[in-house]
Amino acid sequence: MVENLSYLHKSHSLWLSDIERPKFPKLVDKHNADVVVIGGGIVGVTTALLLQEQGYNTILLEARSLASGASGHTSAKITSQHQVKYSEILKEVGLKKTQLYVKASNAGASLIRQLINKYKIECDYQELPAYVYTTNSQHLASLKQEQQAANKAGLNYEFVKNIESLPFKIAGALQLTGQAQFNPVKYIYGLANAFIKLGGHIYENSRVSKISIANPAWAFTRDGLVETNKLVIATHFPIYDFYNGFTARLHGERSYVIAIKPNSPQPKGIFITADRPILSLRTMIYNGEELLLVGGCGHSTGLYQKSVSPYRILMERIKKFYPHAELIATWSAQDYISLDKLPYIGRLVPWYGEALVATGFAKWGMTMGSVSALILANLVKNNEHPFKKVFSPSRADMLYKFMNLMQNGSRFFKHLVISRIKHQTTELSNIAKGDGGIINYNGKAVGVYRDFNGKLHAVKPYCSHLGCMLSFNKAEKSWDCPCHASRFNYDGSVIESPTRINLETIVLKGFYNGTDKKD
Repeated sequence: MVENLSYLHKSHSLWLSDIERPKFPKLVDKHNADVVVIGGGIVGVTTALLLQEQGYNTILLEARSLASGASGHTSAKITSQHQVKYSEILKEVGLKKTQLYVKASNAGASLIRQLINKYKIECDYQELPAYVYTTNSQHLASLKQEQQAANKAGLNYEFVKNIESLPFKIAGALQLTGQAQFNPVKYIYGLANAFIKLGGHIYENSRVSKISIANPAWAFTRDGLVETNKLVIATHFPIYDFYNGFTARLHGERSYVIAIKPNSPQPKGIFITADRPILSLRTMIYNGEELLLVGGCGHSTGLYQKSVSPYRILMERIKKFYPHAELIATWSAQDYISLDKLPYIGRLVPWYGEALVATGFAKWGMTMGSVSALILANLVKNNEHPFKKVFSPSRADMLYKFMNLMQNGSRFFKHLVISRIKHQTTELSNIAKGDGGIINYNGKAVGVYRDFNGKLHAVKPYCSHLGCMLSFNKAEKSWDCPCHASRFNYDGSVIESPTRINLETIVLKGFYNGTDKKD
């Protein structure tokens, strides 16, 4: 039995704690730019820097602070070994497109190395071999299939029977040398510093509430607006979805990370299981000390089924191999996966080249997000790139992934219509500190979270995107949408797109100071 984890009132990424992050002003009044980049993660900041290098007057708008979203919560592996993806996408899209995917991933990794060297960015970059492994001999055949598919696509996988630095035996693994890991937040702020020195402008706490893709294009925030020739939407899930139907073509998934001090020798490499349940391992440097990051427990956003915290599950799993491990921190990430598992990079609307988008990196955002920046910068310049067609957002993936599309539609119907008619409620007295649930209040469903001081926080539990019933994520103290993966803090504020509108808060009348102590 592992130690009680209830003291972890709120998870927090160590990446975001490891450096003193500079602050950037809020956008106020009217501005002009050649290009506006919306989103301050790895895609947005890299794209902005590449454009500024080419002489474009570029403004970057970020809703919160740089790297505060997926890029600050990633496992930050710089690798073209994407678990066991190649046998799957080879079957789905054919050899040529799979080869282009490999070339794109390699190009993303190469760009990261180039920018680190060019701008002398200190970000704990370390080259290591990557391994996808199995502990089950019955899965060796599928692992060999993955090796064949990956090598056909242009990688050089080597099958190994043992990994000495792991504290457990494996049945086999695929090794890919020359991969890397780094601190993504240090890297992104290094890019941002270079961007500013080249004359670029960054505005934080400047959530874009509306865009216009006429000519000229516009980006509007609460306190300001920018007139521009080109728009790049790098918001993880696109904030504008008029034509491409991303809500039906992207599937949101959450995964969890614990940072531990193993108190025993660390594994040497980047690791992920080939089979489920997935276990991801990599080291990180924090305050001069080497920690181990353990990831897994993935699930569709809004649909976590277990009563046990994912952090507890991860700790119990890793304690089998590191019995003296100390838990240091926990956090989680959100990823979006396309119908055919390839990202969408290119024109937001097929007939209009002034608005571009990148999304759907399927958990491999460091390499695929970086190559997105290369593609987007080229498209701004001359509308051409060798990877343009394979990743086009308007490609016909809906035609041959009809069943996936139907599953997404069925999930939407269930949580929009059926959940409103038939949903589980609980009594307010059953909601413990640090937990949340839906209660019946004056004949209406109300989402309630009880914080660790006993105070109640109530919201209308319907997603402000399209109205689906939300579910409470106890591990993250958030309200999550199972339809299109929008997420909200317990106070109703937006955490994840596609929505841009906070939840309506509710005052529970008849309760003293927000607790269930009556007046």
